[in-house]
Amino acid sequence: MSTLTVLREKEQETQSMFDAGVHIGHQKARSHPKMKQHVLTTRSGVQIINLENTYSCLEEALGYIYKIISEGKKMVLVGTTPAACRVVEEIGKECEVPYVNTRWIGGTLSNFPTILKGIESMLDLEQKKKTGELEKYTKKEKMMLSHKLERLEEKYSGLRALKAVPDCVFVVDAKKHKIAVHEAGTKHITVVGIVDTDTNPKGVKYVIPSNDNSVNSVRYIMSKVKETILAAKKEAKQKVLEQQQTKEKK
Repeated sequence: MSTLTVLREKEQETQSMFDAGVHIGHQKARSHPKMKQHVLTTRSGVQIINLENTYSCLEEALGYIYKIISEGKKMVLVGTTPAACRVVEEIGKECEVPYVNTRWIGGTLSNFPTILKGIESMLDLEQKKKTGELEKYTKKEKMMLSHKLERLEEKYSGLRALKAVPDCVFVVDAKKHKIAVHEAGTKHITVVGIVDTDTNPKGVKYVIPSNDNSVNSVRYIMSKVKETILAAKKEAKQKVLEQQQTKEKK
């Protein structure tokens, strides 16, 4: 790819980010000093994020995501705010990636064995409901089990495919999900995150400076994450296919 093509692509992407409102930070009075390097200027008291920084940081973050997904490693998407919950669920389901979009359960990473029991209990009840096994219980027992399943699904539905502690956690709004970031740190799990100007980026290895309150902004960033995950999974499947073909030739 020529230098001119790269520059044009960067220009197009930064314009798309601008159109999505990625550059709009928080009030200067609420700014965090550790995000100062990503602030271009202040307008009417609102900090404006340097989109060139966002572009570079996003590219680095996507490169990391591509690497781990193509290697078959696991990532969990976390986004429970109004701006993020729906898109996180959509991408999680489409890309078949574990996600949390309702409420982060304390201990999800730091006490994973307990969380895994909850997931397994949910899957077991879902299977019994599907096969009609719950019909052998009394009306009261069925109602209790039904309520239990609803509670478990609310907590763990997006994590049903998670069998072990993930290699990476992607947080949409690092401030909102500081407990998830902290837990990841205690387990030496890499954190990638959307970080606004009012947030301490500590604990986030791959910081993506961006507006975390706007649906359009979050959707823009997450659309890039989705494209990267799908491309990486495609490469991973291709590698497996090639390995199988090589074995068959021997």
